Amino acid sequence: MRLIKVVYMVKRRSNEELAEIAKSYDYMPEFRKKEHAAYIAICKRGLLHLCNHMERKRRYHLTDEDLAEIASRYDVLAEFIEKEKSAYSLICSRGLYEKFAAGCNGNEPQEARTKN
Repeated sequence: MRLIKVVYMVKRRSNEELAEIAKSYDYMPEFRKKEHAAYIAICKRGLLHLCNHMERKRRYHLTDEDLAEIASRYDVLAEFIEKEKSAYSLICSRGLYEKFAAGCNGNEPQEARTKN
């Protein structure tokens, strides 16, 4: 059996083409995900100014009230942790675990689980 090496030809895009692609996106995470090759080319060529118009996704700008609203959707703590990992992490880092875990049925606080 002979092995055949397959070579993929990748089209090198011009700076103008990269600028056109970047203009069509409003959010940086979406651009990085859908046009990964273009994003890498922009980074390697030092053309990140082409992405200045894009909004970056903000992290953790949730108030305690926002977290309470998210947590109130769940009756089971394990389901909340599985589906809302970032909110759970934020609750723990702010020291609000006891307050929010009290609403979940039959679950012991995190401190009790980790001591065993």
